[in-house]
Amino acid sequence: MNKAQKGAWFNLITCILLFTIYTSVVMQGIATGRDSLLHSHWIMLIPAIMAITLFILFRKKQSQVEVRLDERDRLIKRRALVVAYFTIWILLIATFIISWLVVGRKGSIPIFTLLLIFYFVFLISSLVYFAATLVQYGWSDKGEKS
Repeated sequence: MNKAQKGAWFNLITCILLFTIYTSVVMQGIATGRDSLLHSHWIMLIPAIMAITLFILFRKKQSQVEVRLDERDRLIKRRALVVAYFTIWILLIATFIISWLVVGRKGSIPIFTLLLIFYFVFLISSLVYFAATLVQYGWSDKGEKS
């Protein structure tokens, strides 16, 4: 497993964990009222913990013999980025249509809700990017074994 795969696994697990925790915090905020959501310290604490963990895991320098990125890695990253890019547009268009149906043409969306929408679009597109990266590495590994 190369460094790109390790990074994709770590980031995929981190995104799933963040998505789960933030979804539960948002649902709890909706159930109890919006003010409790704003005072939750988990929203700021979890990304800091993940950043520290990422720094500790990836601070090891790569050896000079090991290739950092080859053509296959660049192609895999480019394809995953294209899939994530289309995912962002699909999610934003779906968000626009759903918000239009819910609030109407002359309605408004609170800024905090808009912030949550953009955050979840970013988080879901990140999940798609890392999953697409791992799927492509899985395809290429199976091709090399046979």
